[in-house]
Amino acid sequence: MSTTFKKDEGMKAKEQAGQAVDKVKDAASHAGEAVSSAASAVGQKAEDAVGAVGGGIQNLAGQVRDSGPREGMLGTATRAVADGLEGTGKYIEDKNPAA
Repeated sequence: MSTTFKKDEGMKAKEQAGQAVDKVKDAASHAGEAVSSAASAVGQKAEDAVGAVGGGIQNLAGQVRDSGPREGMLGTATRAVADGLEGTGKYIEDKNPAA
């Protein structure tokens, strides 16, 4: 075998190795982007769920207020429970970063 042939084969091997490394880097980059995108989607869904819980608690407060007694000790208790629920719902919504 000639020296030129060995050099050519060595150059080809280096090029192929370099191409393989580039492909691996590209695949790793795409995998990282996919993981990042999935994590972002999960985070958004969690934020949406927190907002829905806060709104649901406020809705429950309105139902308690509307269906409970309005006068006397039970009326006072109904208002206190409804006010507590409403405050909790607002707190949850205010602490939600998606809001």
